[in-house]
Amino acid sequence: MNHLTRRLAATLAAVAALALTACTGPTNTAPVSLAAAAEHIGCTGYTPETDPAPYADEWGNCLLDGSTVAMYLIHDEADYRAFVALTAEWGVDAAGFVRVGPVVAYPTLPEHVATITADLDGFVR
Repeated sequence: MNHLTRRLAATLAAVAALALTACTGPTNTAPVSLAAAAEHIGCTGYTPETDPAPYADEWGNCLLDGSTVAMYLIHDEADYRAFVALTAEWGVDAAGFVRVGPVVAYPTLPEHVATITADLDGFVR
């Protein structure tokens, strides 16, 4: 391989690596803590529940501006869809769920949905 061919191959490899990084973007592979997520959105007193929630790996409650927010950790897409379908049978409106990555929040006050979404978006990705 001559010098020009080696430089071209190296440049193409670098461009391909950058393109792959740009397509996939940065990922957060660290385990997500619901307590840390709750704290990040300004929710206080996070308390993990010991009773299992269907399809959730973990769940608990906290208070945001004096109002309860249920927090769930659901890693699997199929489990999340099943969770939403099941809660719909109980009369829960799926529009009230905030899901960013594996973290799912359900505030009792609908006006908290936008704030929680924005705050979680920077925390979990």
